[in-house]
Amino acid sequence: MKFINLTKLSVLAGITLSAVIFLSLAAKKTVLAARGPIIDEIMFEFEDVKPGDKITRSYTVTHDYAPLADGTDPVVSFELEVVDFMQREGDGKPIFSVDTDQKVPDQIKISDWVTLTPSSFILEEQGQTQEIIVEIDVPSDALGGGRYGSILLKPTFVDDTGDGVSTQSRPSAQAGVSTQLHTLIFLTVDGDIVVDMDIKDFHLETLDGSTKSIFWNPPVKAVVTFENKGNVHLAPRGIIFFHNGKDEIEARLNAEYTEQLNDELTYILPGSTRTYEYIWQPDSFIYQEPVEIHGDEGISLKPGDPRYDDYPVLETTYSTKFDWSNFSKIKFGKYAASIQYSADNDTDFADLESRTDSISFYFIPIQVIIPIVVILFVFGIVVFLIGWSSKRKKTMSTTVSQPIPNTPAPVQSVMPAPVQQQ
Repeated sequence: MKFINLTKLSVLAGITLSAVIFLSLAAKKTVLAARGPIIDEIMFEFEDVKPGDKITRSYTVTHDYAPLADGTDPVVSFELEVVDFMQREGDGKPIFSVDTDQKVPDQIKISDWVTLTPSSFILEEQGQTQEIIVEIDVPSDALGGGRYGSILLKPTFVDDTGDGVSTQSRPSAQAGVSTQLHTLIFLTVDGDIVVDMDIKDFHLETLDGSTKSIFWNPPVKAVVTFENKGNVHLAPRGIIFFHNGKDEIEARLNAEYTEQLNDELTYILPGSTRTYEYIWQPDSFIYQEPVEIHGDEGISLKPGDPRYDDYPVLETTYSTKFDWSNFSKIKFGKYAASIQYSADNDTDFADLESRTDSISFYFIPIQVIIPIVVILFVFGIVVFLIGWSSKRKKTMSTTVSQPIPNTPAPVQSVMPAPVQQQ
């Protein structure tokens, strides 16, 4: 397995740190706490382990807490515990067995295999260190696949009476001291290794999270959820691309947008899922612009309002904008988002064969179409009225200039000739 050096990385929060490590293929090197304990291993990773193997490793914990108000170093007691973990659906963050009522699947548990020496100790002054021996006893009947756990380090301040006081309850020490740190364990037992990953869900959304197949305008957010159906941790790899509606996967050659899948190479544990999001925001005449609303339950502030920056982000809304410089770049018609992917865990195991998936959608710029339809409709009515008026006037003119048909000629009266008298 390839390791990424994390020298002098500050441990701001134990669980948060472990999540970051877990999600980014991070591996061993010295990690410095923000004036707290220093651990020089944040991840153990073991490969090619055989059933029945016994593995021994070690790491050190160093006291690096800030002095107390009186200038003396705090006395800190440490307890160690091995816990199992699984992944949270969606963001893939680790869920440790001590923090949930959910049952970690037996096939990925490792806590029963690990012994720590010592399991507790005290460090009395800044710079003092303690070596921890980690022994892993792999059962002779262990099945092939991945096993995952964490060494939980729990520090506690010791007061003058010898009683323990939570590190979070001592304001005289540096603020932000982590109350628990994790050293992750990834172990793969040789045997019947299954490398299998598939797409569980693939759909498109607007920025506000509404699932759509017809979009008035960009951007388009692709949401893809991978499921690890194998028995060893895997990282999805590949590309996602948007193109002009061709169904052939070769459309990637003419893609309008291409991005690497999972460029941080985050792992997905066996039986777990993880969701990734990709936003395509092309240059377009019409687009959506995010607007952060700041405030709390009693106040809502828009950008430019007084005290806007004094409040946290309450929600994000999206405003439709028009860029006249991109008027010729109106998106219209059929498009598609396609994925070409594989998966591996950066070991000698065979990579997953390349797979593909695609989903079609349409751009119908209603903000442009409606005004055009209205204009055409009004224009049609005007043309109709002008034509109708012109025809009516012509008809009336013709009627006046022509005799009325079937009208009898006027009768002329004939006066009788006068009678001459004899």
